[in-house]
Amino acid sequence: MIIVDNALKAREEQGKPIRVGMVGAGFMGQGLTNQITHSVPGMRMAAVYNRRPERAQHVFRYSGLDNIVMAGSQAQLDQAIRQGQPAVAEDPFMMCRSSEIDVIVDVTGSVEFGAHVIFEAFEHGKPVVLMNAEVDATIGPILQVYARKHQVTLSACEGDEPGLQMNLYRWVKGLGLIPRVIGNVKGLQDPYRNPTTQRSNLVKIVQLVDIHDGAVVLQPARHSARSDLEPGSVGDNRLFEADLRSVGK
Repeated sequence: MIIVDNALKAREEQGKPIRVGMVGAGFMGQGLTNQITHSVPGMRMAAVYNRRPERAQHVFRYSGLDNIVMAGSQAQLDQAIRQGQPAVAEDPFMMCRSSEIDVIVDVTGSVEFGAHVIFEAFEHGKPVVLMNAEVDATIGPILQVYARKHQVTLSACEGDEPGLQMNLYRWVKGLGLIPRVIGNVKGLQDPYRNPTTQRSNLVKIVQLVDIHDGAVVLQPARHSARSDLEPGSVGDNRLFEADLRSVGK
């Protein structure tokens, strides 16, 4: 992390911060914007998209940022970012296509919508950082195939649970051991959860079931190096790659 900190500090001194485009402006997006704005030199929350634009405005204002530009076109978005003004994008794909955005962060929790945004980012050479456990658990290995195809990086987020699990994975590997299973259960596992049993909870029903029925437990497997995995084992991308050889050629 010292290497990363020094690299970010150097970018700040050069006046070339990493320009972040964030899709989703919920609780986690609000916290991420605030952290980047006040605690991460060398990085800037340049633009945010949310289906309710007023929520995207709120995350900027919560972080003490004003002079917000409501960007309804690609030209408006790019100009606002160049001028250092926080921008709310009318269309998330504008951020993916913008030459003024360096990385896309998905904080939506949506599988289909998140996948469309991620693929658009890949098409325009953008690395993607996921704080979207739902899309990660559902099609994470497939997304990694396409990330490699487009020669971009798909990563979990440092501080979110999958990223922290990968730090533990690296630590165990550093001890000379071979991690076989990576998961995060912490007493929540219940394979019988379904939308009906969770309907009274305030959290999004699909997201809550996804968390409790074990679906998201497997997601860190796709982030790990697979040279030590047996063919066909959980986390082995070769199964997915075999099915996708004829896709997207």
